[in-house]
Amino acid sequence: MRIVVARELEIKLINQFIVVSACCLMLSCASIPGDTPSPWDFPSRGYGITSNAEQSHLVASMKPCIDFARDTFPEVLTRYESGLPDGAVLKAIVFDDVKITSQVTVWTVDGNLIHGRISRMHSINGKLYAPGDNISINTSDVVDWYLIHQDRPAEGNMIGKYLLLKQDGLAAGTCDPDDIEFRRFRFFAQDYSFVPPGTDGWEMREPREGQDMLMLEKGPGPDELNTVSSTRYKFPLINSNRELVDTTRKFMEHDPEDPDRYTMIEHEIVSFERNETIPVSFNSLAMCVVSRQIIADKQALLLESGGKGTLTRETQTLVCVHPTERDRAVVLNYSHRYQPGNRDPEFTGKARRVFESIAFKTRN
Repeated sequence: MRIVVARELEIKLINQFIVVSACCLMLSCASIPGDTPSPWDFPSRGYGITSNAEQSHLVASMKPCIDFARDTFPEVLTRYESGLPDGAVLKAIVFDDVKITSQVTVWTVDGNLIHGRISRMHSINGKLYAPGDNISINTSDVVDWYLIHQDRPAEGNMIGKYLLLKQDGLAAGTCDPDDIEFRRFRFFAQDYSFVPPGTDGWEMREPREGQDMLMLEKGPGPDELNTVSSTRYKFPLINSNRELVDTTRKFMEHDPEDPDRYTMIEHEIVSFERNETIPVSFNSLAMCVVSRQIIADKQALLLESGGKGTLTRETQTLVCVHPTERDRAVVLNYSHRYQPGNRDPEFTGKARRVFESIAFKTRN
């Protein structure tokens, strides 16, 4: 079964996809993509500050993570000077004159001085720097560091992660370096986030048109492939779980073009009752359903043997109406393709854990 993720769909009740533009907010930035963008990098989400008092409180709440970053930065510099993997980029993060984070791409290290290039316009120690300007900073001024890889999640950037987590209601107190969210990879889109089933063995691919994210994993079995993707859709206004089930059923209806080749084994849509893994009230307000489909392809090309045979595709799809944007739906697809007899017995549990992790941005 192929779940359609194109930006334009000819489906009853489903309008064109939501176009979410990057929004530049006033005073603070949650993250800045790398100069050599990595598919594992964070999005450029703005974080709006409404007053100097709020900014001061926010900076104070970052202190535990700033202390952690300063303690670990010397070891990171040693790794940098020894040679980073191909494509990796190290950024030193400092506060500018109004306590907004500024990222400096590290070029060379000379004693206590770091020489590099600034990412955005900032005034530091009374001097105005434009994007791309050369700058030298003292290691004692570093409040965070950011090591971006091309083939796996970034390291560091605890301040950036903290601001993203606050936007999605996942960090209510001060920045805690021991929080599980700093020890695992969470994918952040512009207005939602979730934890994929893993990172080791998973490859981040260029999303198809309309998608926010696409990850693939080659499984241990012959021709086994696991896929995770996420997309946002424009939905009609939904007022109840029953309406969401009915709308999703229309959305997910599948009539095989070749019934002699494809066989629908199972298809059900049920309300998704979440456990309290995300202890935030507005996340629990989102109405969600799960569509489960199992379809057999009886003429699939078996890559391992080069011949044709049967492959089964089992897909679990989470559809959630955004808790504050009620005409917007977030759709997570987690699919498992396998030869008969080689189904991963943990697939349902893995999908459940991914779905349980979903959170929604409700503040800038």
